[in-house]
Amino acid sequence: MMQKLLFLTATVLSTLAAPAQKIQFQLTKSGIFQDEYKTSQIALTEEDGLGGFWIVRNYVGGIFSGAQGYYFEHYDKDMKLLKDGELQIKHPVSEKDATVFGVFMMNNSFHIIEMYYDLNAKLYKCVANSVDNIDLKVSKKTLFELSREEIKQAGSFSLNELFSLGNTRDYLLNNDGFFVAEIGQTEAGFFDFTRRVGTELFGSNAGSGLSVVVNNTKSAFTIVIDLKGKKEEAAKIFLFDAGLNQKFTRILTKENNKRKYFFQNVNVSDDGKAVYVLSKYYAEELKQKASGGKYVFELTKISGDSESMETADVEEHFVSCLKTITFDEKLFAIGFYSDLKDNRYKGVAYFEFDPATMKLVKSKFSPFTDQFITDKYGNATDKELKYLTFKDFRLTADKNIILNAEEAYITQTHDAMTGGNTTYFNFDDIVSVKLNTQGDLLWARNINKSQSTTEVNYFLSYSSAIYNDEVYFFINAAEKVRKISNNRIQFRQVGKNRSNLNIIRIDKNGDFDFQEILDDEQNEVPFMVSKGKFSGGNCFFLGRRGKDKQLLKVTL
Repeated sequence: MMQKLLFLTATVLSTLAAPAQKIQFQLTKSGIFQDEYKTSQIALTEEDGLGGFWIVRNYVGGIFSGAQGYYFEHYDKDMKLLKDGELQIKHPVSEKDATVFGVFMMNNSFHIIEMYYDLNAKLYKCVANSVDNIDLKVSKKTLFELSREEIKQAGSFSLNELFSLGNTRDYLLNNDGFFVAEIGQTEAGFFDFTRRVGTELFGSNAGSGLSVVVNNTKSAFTIVIDLKGKKEEAAKIFLFDAGLNQKFTRILTKENNKRKYFFQNVNVSDDGKAVYVLSKYYAEELKQKASGGKYVFELTKISGDSESMETADVEEHFVSCLKTITFDEKLFAIGFYSDLKDNRYKGVAYFEFDPATMKLVKSKFSPFTDQFITDKYGNATDKELKYLTFKDFRLTADKNIILNAEEAYITQTHDAMTGGNTTYFNFDDIVSVKLNTQGDLLWARNINKSQSTTEVNYFLSYSSAIYNDEVYFFINAAEKVRKISNNRIQFRQVGKNRSNLNIIRIDKNGDFDFQEILDDEQNEVPFMVSKGKFSGGNCFFLGRRGKDKQLLKVTL
């Protein structure tokens, strides 16, 4: 079962220290190696408690092989490979549309969660493929089964729609509790390149979807199926403990007679006893008014024997999407807001709920700071930000909240000679904001960046980390940072097969600096900076050029 890695160089590891630099870090590389399959990326990293770490990589074969699976690799602190294993995911033709939508570690086992439709049994089946981190033995457990008749009682669900989405695997493994949903073609293209939040750039997710979330304490996880209905929206909710035992299953319904509902985001309480489902609705009668529709968020708490709900009014603002966050027995929903009939973001929206009573404790709308406007536009303070896509939410050691986003959007050019269109996927400025648990905006920064691609390119965009209450971003950029107006700088795109790795740091006061930490001339392979994973004080990246691969560990 195991697929051993073929190292092309000796397993002597290169550790590059950063002497006398403002940002302290250490770089450790593995040797160059090859896998049986060319395409892979890091799906998960976990510390082993002994100074080493695990890396889980998913792989896919060529279009004709249909191969897919996961490599499990255990390294020591010096990037020496201690042991490795492989899980091949195979299905007979009777098991249709098999889709992996969760990869996580609980109880010393890695769990690969997938769903497929069994033609013989006429059932949707959700299965956990578990790999023990001691001996790498594989076991399987069916988490639940659903017939089409059971689903039709509450709505409709199409696993084929999710299976057919371009690169849906990448999104589903990084969905932060958001639903991936049936979407239009243009947005489907967008999915291929970013961790897009359903169709939330436009305020709704219009179809069926899946979400899986593990709670902060790793004592429970939930799987939620968004069912598309005509008269009502419904969500089928499953809660499991760390032993993969089902704690309860419930159906949450929202009637669409007078309100149009969209399920957005899911989370699990730290005690592992409750699931939070965030939905958004607008009232039909208000939508007809000249002033525009009135959007309201509903947060529903579901436990084994009870259900409670609270609303969050966005007042005169428009909030396309919120992310629920739980920690220290607190419950928040945070996102960006604009004004009605204005797609330009103006600031950060914050809602705090009492997780016991589900009462709304506080709401706050904080405009972007003058510093942020200066970062973004110089002296052009009449302009505002737009096209923001959520990237990640992180907590600092002192329990402040970091929300990172990217100015991601699509452009098209038309060739009058051929009549064809070329689609560009743009990854521009990074937005980072810090709030305390009272909802006060402590700082907001904009990092100017310009990147664009017409094809899958994981060497663009960025990855982020939190360490010692400071925020770190990793990007590939051109050697010379561009100077723009008003004494500002802009990171520019590097060539496709080059990798000038830069680190950007925002300290706890909101001041930022940057430096190049790995020049292209020092790299045998470029690193997929948008697919980095953070664990402990280490950031991990996979590099690739042709069949050659290499792992990089950046220790902060």
